[in-house]
Amino acid sequence: MSNTPNVPMDDAHLMKYAANEARELRPEGTVPVRRLGREIRRGLSTVESACRALSQWSEGETALPPAVEWLLDNRYLAVRAGQEALLAFGRGKALRGTEGGEALLMECARKGLWAVPDLDSGRLSRYLEAFQSVRPLTERELSLLMPALAGALVCRLARLCDGLEEWKAGKRDPGELETMFSALRGLTASNWGPVLEGASRVERVLRQDPSGDYPHMDEDTRRRYRQQVCRLARRYRMEESQAAGKALDLSRKGEGSRRHIGWYLYRQPLGADRPGRKSSKCNT
Repeated sequence: MSNTPNVPMDDAHLMKYAANEARELRPEGTVPVRRLGREIRRGLSTVESACRALSQWSEGETALPPAVEWLLDNRYLAVRAGQEALLAFGRGKALRGTEGGEALLMECARKGLWAVPDLDSGRLSRYLEAFQSVRPLTERELSLLMPALAGALVCRLARLCDGLEEWKAGKRDPGELETMFSALRGLTASNWGPVLEGASRVERVLRQDPSGDYPHMDEDTRRRYRQQVCRLARRYRMEESQAAGKALDLSRKGEGSRRHIGWYLYRQPLGADRPGRKSSKCNT
């Protein structure tokens, strides 16, 4: 498989591809976030070494190959995105792994980049929609998706930096470099909040709040509600979307059938008699 598709897939093929790739990623075990950080750090080191070598070589050249110009002029984008990814993956609990021993999140990011190399927000949303119809990401994985995409881009660029003679001979495709750096620029310059929120299965459930209040809350409050769903899901050993669905079901049966969904997240979490105490109502 090539690094980037020659012709962008139409929406139908994009979504079929995403669903098929998700089926191949069977969760198994966990992967420490420190390991992902080490991979990104090695990638950054490779890119920096290549840039230093090409910069020294370019001093004696009158005209540089276009790909070399792209790399030297835009390397700061890779460094910036890579460093931000390192901060995101520098701490925290391990992530879900796959049968192949890779982090499921990183595999989702790599496959997404192959299908949507320019990170067009609309097409990335459709990729995530189809991927999650088969293999839903957790709220934490979604929150780390942008760092994962940045890390995947840095590592791809690092692989391209092997074989400097090909760069000097002008055998690297400048179009691929242009697309890659445009994606890196978009990662830090664009607001990805709506894309990630739209991809959240938990968010979709909470937006059905029978009181009608939840959709009108500010972004920070909605994020806190989703985090509370995650905490309750861990407490009761449920899937996140299942926990959100339980709260929604309870709120629909509440006083006047219009009780705010937050009541069953904070006041009576998933039907518990009081916060922090399990109740038989929570059994599924």
